[in-house]
Amino acid sequence: MKRALSISCLWICLLVLSSSVIMGQDNHLDITPTPQSLVQKNGHFTLNSKTSFAIGKNQRADLKKVAAYFQSKILYSTGYNLNIKNSGSSNAISLQIDKSLKIGNEGYQLTVTTNYCRWVKP
Repeated sequence: MKRALSISCLWICLLVLSSSVIMGQDNHLDITPTPQSLVQKNGHFTLNSKTSFAIGKNQRADLKKVAAYFQSKILYSTGYNLNIKNSGSSNAISLQIDKSLKIGNEGYQLTVTTNYCRWVKP
């Protein structure tokens, strides 16, 4: 379970933080794997030196490991040493678990705004 969660979380974070999400000239988002549903809005999230990871006040060990992994990758590629915090809703990448979600074991919700990026897994 923890391994599947970590792999799923890594995959989603890679999508968000890498160049896997590319907007073409026709304003179509190319996301792999293809989401079951997508609502595209204007704007984008910009990673900067003040961005942090928010993993929740319970500090789940598996989410902290995923955040630490990406923290090191981002530091290497950008020079930004992003903090891992308990909370944050502005300029944050939020990793969350919500067991009340009814989207299946492989499902997730990804919300990207100009202020934050939030990934939620059941």
